[in-house]
Amino acid sequence: MPRGIRYFFDNPVALQVREEGRVEGRIEERARMTLRILEWRGIPVCFALRERVLDCWDLDRLEV
Repeated sequence: MPRGIRYFFDNPVALQVREEGRVEGRIEERARMTLRILEWRGIPVCFALRERVLDCWDLDRLEV
C-alpha cells in the first residue's frame, strides 16, 4: 500500500466501530442464550423479564 493512502477499513475509527459491533453482538447473543437455557430447563419467563434480559448490556448481570 503506498504511503499516504488510507483506506476506510484501516482507519482507527472504523476499527473501533467494528470492535464495538463485535462486543454488542456477543452481549446480544449471551442474552438470547440465557433465555434459551431457561426455556430448555422449563423455567417460564414472562414478557417483562424477557424484555429486561434482552435490554441488558451488562455481561455480569446476565450471568447472574
